[in-house]
Amino acid sequence: MTVVRAWSKRALLSAILVAGTLGSASARATGVPSGTQAAPDSKKPAIVTITIDQATFSPGETTVHVGDTIQFVNKDAFDHTSTGTHEEWRVVMPAGKSGKVVMKKAGSFDYYCEFHPNMTGHVTVKPASLP
Repeated sequence: MTVVRAWSKRALLSAILVAGTLGSASARATGVPSGTQAAPDSKKPAIVTITIDQATFSPGETTVHVGDTIQFVNKDAFDHTSTGTHEEWRVVMPAGKSGKVVMKKAGSFDYYCEFHPNMTGHVTVKPASLP
């Protein structure tokens, strides 16, 4: 009986060592410990759309993060701009076209259309999220 118990312990120990080695190899190959899933990229830059229709920015207020892109889509039959009040950015959108800007600085920004100064909007840019 003693021999059987010793063999069972050896077999069990061997199985544990083999499983541990395979798990370590898996972790080295994928960079993720065996039995876990890789966390999704929690902060990929977003693309936020602001539509211009009937000489109005919609939505009029939006919040994004540093690194996100704002795409302005002009649905009107005439040209528009999106210009930061303090010239943080300037995007020209011909009639029926779109333009975009990548937000590079956190803060609170008002913007307007140079051709139609009564067209205004506001964007809040938060610091980039940490993964």
